[in-house]
Amino acid sequence: MNGKPLSIVIFSKDRAAQLDLCLKSIYENLSILSEHWTIYVVYTSSSEDFEKGYVQLTEEWYKKASSIYFFPEYKYKGFKKTLEYCIKHWEEYVLFFTDDDIVYRKFEHNFSVLSESFEKNENLLCTSLRLGTNTFVQDQYTNSMCLIPDEVIISEETLKIWNWKVQSMGESETNFGYPFSVDGHLFKSKQAKWIIENTEYYNPNTLEAKAHRTHVMDTEYAENLSDEMACFKNSYVINTPLNRVQDTFTNSSGVFFKETPISLNEQFLKNARLTLEGMDFSTIIGVHQELKLCWDKK
Repeated sequence: MNGKPLSIVIFSKDRAAQLDLCLKSIYENLSILSEHWTIYVVYTSSSEDFEKGYVQLTEEWYKKASSIYFFPEYKYKGFKKTLEYCIKHWEEYVLFFTDDDIVYRKFEHNFSVLSESFEKNENLLCTSLRLGTNTFVQDQYTNSMCLIPDEVIISEETLKIWNWKVQSMGESETNFGYPFSVDGHLFKSKQAKWIIENTEYYNPNTLEAKAHRTHVMDTEYAENLSDEMACFKNSYVINTPLNRVQDTFTNSSGVFFKETPISLNEQFLKNARLTLEGMDFSTIIGVHQELKLCWDKK
């Protein structure tokens, strides 16, 4: 590992094709941060064919990219132990993704904009790349709306900052009151490590869910978390729930553009590759939004 200040951690299961697209989007649209990052992919597969997909993917990415490392869970005896091993190598900041995330537009801010936001604001817990004034839909399947904090709407600063604990109170909790997301949230590594070390989990879904214990539910835990979140004017990351690879939570997926992990993997093993070219990102209005995937015709 090379000691760069930004550790990017991607969680993946049975989705080599979508992980490949996620990595392409990071290298293309977060390229301004590339000299600062090391990428850690923590992955697992539930069948021999899915494992073949990851073998093929790792061979390709090791050849064409630097500062990227793949960690199969079977080698480290499960998700928790694999993550604990990765944590040892994290540097000052950590940015989380899942394999069905896409950095859908070009990030134009220097790394100093991100790092200085934490240095200047000791009460900042995380900066979200999935939130912005455009993410006003809470749930695409129920058409529920997401109340955007006034601080985000009226702020003229590059980074909009608000109190997430206020947003997480009551029954109207929204994405702006959900700090520990693994879909494009940036933390100081010290804070992220503390959260992980004080959370019981066994996969990325339980990590995210149990790490999000609000001050109403667990006062002692929340007192150790900084009060504020930040985002930019508009989001940069979208999660595309086209399928579900876990049974921990029965989240809706694949209602509009269903793509099964098996069919995607079959195409991947035949050397077909998903591409950003041709995808329609013109109407991103939430943090989870199904989008039609496109295959590289070449």
